Amino acid sequence: MDEVEKPLALVVEDDDVQRMFLMQTLIRFGFDVTATDNGMDALELCTEHTYDLVLTDIRMPRLSGISFVKNVRMRNPKAFKRLIFISSVEDPAVRREAADSGASDVLLKPVSVERLRKVLGLPAA
Repeated sequence: MDEVEKPLALVVEDDDVQRMFLMQTLIRFGFDVTATDNGMDALELCTEHTYDLVLTDIRMPRLSGISFVKNVRMRNPKAFKRLIFISSVEDPAVRREAADSGASDVLLKPVSVERLRKVLGLPAA
């Protein structure tokens, strides 16, 4: 029997605990997950792969989430199908900038399993 291909997700988060939580949660949701702690590495990954979902922190060292997305869109507009930003700050200006970058949502930290499930449109457990 052929194995069903899992959707690919990229997690870009500089906080180790949050990154591990997001990875483990997405794996439980059925994703094949790659993760990195910075936008520069994520940019490289997006030149090599196409992701069904990218979850990225907005504020990171080296390259912010917004700058990462802008760079990806210039290099490979089809690098990902869906984008969700993660932020520790509730700021309308950040939400506008995220929306302008093509994000379908901005999740506030700490992200909960149920909030992520709802945003992804997955059925309740």
